[in-house]
Amino acid sequence: GVQTCALPISRLIFTLSDVPKTLPVSYGLFETTGELTLSVVKKAEEREGIIIRLYSGNMQNELSEKLTFFRDVRCAELVDLKEETKMKLKVEDGQAVIEGVGHSKFITIYVELG
Repeated sequence: GVQTCALPISRLIFTLSDVPKTLPVSYGLFETTGELTLSVVKKAEEREGIIIRLYSGNMQNELSEKLTFFRDVRCAELVDLKEETKMKLKVEDGQAVIEGVGHSKFITIYVELG
């Protein structure tokens, strides 16, 4: 006969605590202060800026994130996984706010810093 087994239902939960800051802010590029998990910071594939990828691993419907940049922002865009522009990202006083990120969703941001 056919055998079946019940698999436990589980999901990935990030349990990260704050890391003590030991370097001055002048060495940092940006800071995140919100509910999303920082997943990737890398050089963009075909442009001179960097890619910042954030992930919503929480069960809440809508999460938000505030990024504070420590250098001048020349360009900021929401991009897809192929790093193609979806829309310009508004940055005021060095800060960008992203809202409405659903459960298990990634957002990818392209940024050129001065």
